[in-house]
Amino acid sequence: KINATGGLSRNYFINLAKSLGYNITIDEPEPFRAGINRAGDRLWVPEIIWVWIVNIDDAQVPVYRFRAGSSVAGERLMTFGQNLIENIFQDLKPAHTQVVFNYKEKTTP
Repeated sequence: KINATGGLSRNYFINLAKSLGYNITIDEPEPFRAGINRAGDRLWVPEIIWVWIVNIDDAQVPVYRFRAGSSVAGERLMTFGQNLIENIFQDLKPAHTQVVFNYKEKTTP
């Protein structure tokens, strides 16, 4: 992160993730537009143009569940661990975007 020169492109973030040991793809959904899209295409709200969906391959996120006796009042019933990649992307992403992380588990044939 210290040596990063910065960038706003998807390729910059894909290469940054690769340097951290993650294999990712980034989707930029488009809103549904009459005359361009067809029946059966996904409907998105117009604001979806500000969202990046980061697909992380072969990733596992630790899940922490509330436990009677060890958890305390006020804790969430379930939380997910914060990955290094999430924190870095939130710090370096373009200010006008929202990043959604999609963790894809490794599938065995």
